[in-house]
Formats: sequence, C-alpha cells, structure tokens
Amino acid sequence: MSVVDASRTSASVSRAIAFSTAGPSASTSSRFVARTASGAREAVGDYLTTGRPELMGTRTRESALFLNARGGRLTRQGAWLIVRAAGYRTYNRQVIITSGETYSVRLNMQESDEGTGPCDQFGPAYNQDNICFDSRPVPLSPTLISVSQDAPIFPRQAILLIRVSRNGTTMEARVYAPSNVETFNNEALDMARNLRWNPAQKNGEPTEAWVQWPFQPVRQ
Repeated sequence: MSVVDASRTSASVSRAIAFSTAGPSASTSSRFVARTASGAREAVGDYLTTGRPELMGTRTRESALFLNARGGRLTRQGAWLIVRAAGYRTYNRQVIITSGETYSVRLNMQESDEGTGPCDQFGPAYNQDNICFDSRPVPLSPTLISVSQDAPIFPRQAILLIRVSRNGTTMEARVYAPSNVETFNNEALDMARNLRWNPAQKNGEPTEAWVQWPFQPVRQ
C-alpha cells in the first residue's frame, strides 16, 4: 500500500493529516480515501502541542483545529495533495475536501525522466511513512570484528550505510559514522561487502533498501 502525504502550510499540519491509496500497488492510477493513518493520533497531539500554538501566534479566539500560515482557519482552498512514488514524477495538485465527506481522485502518474525516486537515495526523509519498505534488511551473521589484545587503541564501533539487494547481497557500502581507528573502518567495509542478508520486505515481497548497520569490535 503506497502512502500519500497531504502537505499543508506547516510541517506539523502535514504530519497530522495523511492519505492512503487503495488498490493494486503497481497501478499508476488508483483511488484513495481520506482516513486516519497510522500514528495520526500522535501526530495530531504533537501538532496541538507545538505546531498550532506557533501558527496561532498572538491570536486567541480561533477555534479551528488546522490553521494556515497566518494563524487563521485553514480554508477549503488551503489543502494540497502531494503523491510521491519511486520512478514517477511528484503528483501535486490542489484539492477541495469538505468536512464529513469522502473525497476520491484518480491519479495519473507520469514516469520520471531522471530514473530516481524517493527510495533510490538515502536521506533525511528516506522510508518516511514506510514508502520504501515495511521491514529493514538484517544480516545473516553477526557483524563483530576481532581486535588484537595488544592493540594500542581499542576502536569504537563503526556504523555503515549499506544498500542491500532484493536477493540479500550487498550492493554498496560506505562509512556513515566512522570508528576512531581507520583500519577498523576498512575492516568493517570488507565485512559488509561480503555479508549475506535477509532482504527488506515491502508488501510481503523482497525489495532493495538502504540500512544503517553497526559493526562492533570484540577483543580476541
């Protein structure tokens, strides 16, 4: 099931409202229904605690739940629908949603010329709302690296950013949070490149995914 975010005039509002698509996930034209998404209660709570007071500013009489950037009531013209899917251009349009009514829209997604999507590159918003995978990759063997007893400096762990194929092999590995010992970073990279994995899962099917994984030092 693909996740569709409804953007508003603030990040808090966009977290508090969400949409989900229904129907075959491979379809580029599907029907969606506004509903309460997973974690919506927590998101609304965060919005009421931090986002709404910031938007309201000095106003004290506005009773509407969702506010615009000026602190006033979020009008029917203030809602935008944004849909992102790997391999397709971002779908962005204004929608009018009346309270208490079900709103349906047919999405005609255009393939992206860039050949990249939200799941191809790792970043701050990677796998937001589980758009890329439902469960992350897990290595089939421990990621422990032996360190000699007489090592002058005992290394800290290294955290690597690894791209795992749907077949459970390492496609790419890079140091994300380095150890204090460079040779330990290199050993971690060598181990990562030869690891076998339980691949990430999306809708019950294996899929490529990025994952941050720690490599721990242990004394011999």
